[in-house]
Amino acid sequence: MKGKETVKKGLMILFVIVQSLFLIFSVLLIVLLITLYSKLRSYLMLSVKPLLISLSISLMYVFLPVIGMLIVMRRRNTYTFLYIIMVLMLMNFDILLVSMEYSMVKNTPGYTDRAWDKLSNEQREHVQTKLGCCGFRDKNDRSVGECDNVGCRDVFLGIVEGVKNKSERFLIGVFALKSLSLALVAMLSMRKKRNKHKSKRKMDKKSGGEPGRRVSVDQAKWFWEK
Repeated sequence: MKGKETVKKGLMILFVIVQSLFLIFSVLLIVLLITLYSKLRSYLMLSVKPLLISLSISLMYVFLPVIGMLIVMRRRNTYTFLYIIMVLMLMNFDILLVSMEYSMVKNTPGYTDRAWDKLSNEQREHVQTKLGCCGFRDKNDRSVGECDNVGCRDVFLGIVEGVKNKSERFLIGVFALKSLSLALVAMLSMRKKRNKHKSKRKMDKKSGGEPGRRVSVDQAKWFWEK
């Protein structure tokens, strides 16, 4: 019994640690998204829509550990079901984000070309100074002032590819955490059902056997007495 209780406590502690990691991840992700958007917005005219979508997904990571802690404290099947649904949704979002990142890298040259065309000379000069680039493709392509550096298109593409590579490694780690979290929820649910079954069997033994058997014995006794 002590060994089983130790395993149960170990699973609980590991589950709480995973939920804490999810909470830390969600806060860091929100800060990272806002910082990245504010920096890129100073270079290009970005819409606020991608930021809002990303923040809404990040907020799900805030609710996930909250529901996880409710599973530990209250142990209701509703919270377990909701937790599993949210984890599966976020895992699908991870796959979607990876596919979007590849299309984002592919579309970066065309998008930045159109965005560069809409910038004023002051904005182009600001971007050139900040990124250390000159013009779009090269210094002869819509550059401002005297400069002799590489084109800003290559710099933009390098930034996007760097973000993609880092986010992919990050998503792989988070995906592994979600898989571990689902496994822990399944193990805790199985132990909960097993404990309920054992307690029910003990109650049946204390009350004199299975209810169905007692009824059949009583019926037989009533028949012979009659």
